[in-house]
Amino acid sequence: MSSQLKNTMDALGKYVASDENYESAFLAALGNMEEMATREITKTINEQTPPNSLLEIISHAQDEHRHAYQLRALKPVKKYQDVKFYHLEQDLSELGVNFVLGFFGQQLLLRARAASRFAGYVHGALTIEQVPLQMYTAYYKLTRNESIKKGLAVVLKDEAAHLALGQKFYENLPAEERFSIDEINAIEAEMCELLGRKMLSTYHSYEAGSPNTDTLEHNLTADRMRLASWISALAENEKAKGASEQAATLAESVLFITGNTNAQTVFTEDTKLIQSWDKPQLLSHYQKLAQVTSLIGVAYSLEKAIRLHNESSSTEATL
Repeated sequence: MSSQLKNTMDALGKYVASDENYESAFLAALGNMEEMATREITKTINEQTPPNSLLEIISHAQDEHRHAYQLRALKPVKKYQDVKFYHLEQDLSELGVNFVLGFFGQQLLLRARAASRFAGYVHGALTIEQVPLQMYTAYYKLTRNESIKKGLAVVLKDEAAHLALGQKFYENLPAEERFSIDEINAIEAEMCELLGRKMLSTYHSYEAGSPNTDTLEHNLTADRMRLASWISALAENEKAKGASEQAATLAESVLFITGNTNAQTVFTEDTKLIQSWDKPQLLSHYQKLAQVTSLIGVAYSLEKAIRLHNESSSTEATL
């Protein structure tokens, strides 16, 4: 685990463990993440699933489904006294579910799934299970609630077994269906750190009060199709300026919004406004949009585009 990821997970775990309402909202979000993982696993099962692996995959999906209920049952507060904690739970859950969807929608896993649904399952199972081992473990070490500790220990034991299962399947995949686990793990670590940061920011915003939401970035995130069109315009702008890698990164993120990379309409007024910005304005917008969107895959792509621009600037400065 990178130091940045560890620091983020530790900070999140410490904050969550400081209040039983925060813990309850967090546990509900984890439960909803597990439920979404169940759906993603079951979607990989089809007539081409190896018969000798089918029961183990079904058992894996059943474990995740059970975890969803186990984690929600661990909530120390069943009924919140303040309605804001229901909203907090909803916002954290939205982030968690979007993390799962964003992770399974990233290009390396899509390539594995294109090889075969079973290969997609194997690569996903072998990498996304790192999230509970990182996020859950950090929280486990910091919570003072013994019931939560006992419950998390059971879940973590299962998740470790799922990693071993994924490794066994991976070793038996044909060479042409194997993709880099290290690359997928690196993406998973970045997205997990981003999820932790966003969850922590959500807690802070609830404590500080309602932020200003009358901004371009907030207005864009209120309408998914509008956001898809806007991201497409950003990608076209990057492409026109010769930043092909940044353009590809942003174009791929449309998939996280619509489920279809071709489902976008670029509005002329969007293009004109974006083209009027200089590079600092553009990167500032990327950062603000990454901060406010709950779509982890989109935020990941925006932050990656910023990183690519910064790396390009550093290279140019040394020439």
